[in-house]
Amino acid sequence: MEPRANHFVVGLFVLALIAGLVFFVTWLGRTDFDQELAYYKILFRGSVAGLRDGSAVRYRGIPVGQVTSLRIDPENVEQVEVVIQVMGGTPVKKDAEASLEVQGLTGTAYVHLIGGKPRDFRALRASHDILLLERSMVELPRYHHAWRAGLIFLAVVATVASGAAPTELAAFIGAVLMIASGCLNLSEAFRAVDRRVALIIAAAVGLGGALQATGAALYIAQALLGALEGASPRLVLSALFILIAVFANVINAKACAVLFTPIAVAAATRLNLDPLPFVVTVIFASNCCYATPIGHQANLLVMAPGRYRFVDYLAAGTPLVLIVWVAFMLIVPWYYGIN
Repeated sequence: MEPRANHFVVGLFVLALIAGLVFFVTWLGRTDFDQELAYYKILFRGSVAGLRDGSAVRYRGIPVGQVTSLRIDPENVEQVEVVIQVMGGTPVKKDAEASLEVQGLTGTAYVHLIGGKPRDFRALRASHDILLLERSMVELPRYHHAWRAGLIFLAVVATVASGAAPTELAAFIGAVLMIASGCLNLSEAFRAVDRRVALIIAAAVGLGGALQATGAALYIAQALLGALEGASPRLVLSALFILIAVFANVINAKACAVLFTPIAVAAATRLNLDPLPFVVTVIFASNCCYATPIGHQANLLVMAPGRYRFVDYLAAGTPLVLIVWVAFMLIVPWYYGIN
């Protein structure tokens, strides 16, 4: 009973540690899970007296955010660059207009936003109580955090390259540091995780494991070689390349190489040929894993940022696989003297 009790205590400690880490990152990130924020840059012409960091931002009179920074526009000293932070879902259009207003007798300035209809702009310009200073707004990356993000990225790369820590651990620590340093908040971090990619990874792992565990891949390979009994070595080599390339886009390249190397050697032995060109075929074909997003982890990394679909990989990757196959079949049989 004592070992089980010890395991229970250790489990509680691990859960408490994880909960504490989540709380710590949330506190450092100064955000919550369901808050969505957007940042915009406004260029005001003239004085912005009374405006400061933390000043209110209102959309048609409703508080929607706050001012995060002010500075003189480095490209035009007659303009003031104001960065605002607004809640997600605020209907800030590309044709929105911003004005600087003063609240009551306190003299506290705030940014007022309107947009969407030309008559609203005309009414705003006609008002003697409001001074229009800028009519264009663009979404603004937080450049003042760029150096932090760059240092964290270089530190992760250096850590992995030096072998000081595994890639997974270094990347996780880097992601936590990105949130803790304010480069992004938890909401942005969670939105950056594409659920399609997570589902594809889970499905690919299951599919690849099933193909290997049930012997389906081995059965298909042996059936193909059996169907090519008596065929020329060049044809067997070509068919083996295509088969391996297809499986390389379903299971990962390493598993594909491990699975098909003994099959390729057996095929060479059956044909009384040097197994080296068949092993080379396995190496090249296993790396033709760019026709699907599940063929390689690098394919998945660019899927979400590039907004690619599964069919996009097929359209771009399949012709590339065919080009490699044609080049391989022109050079390798000639180099190794296979007819």
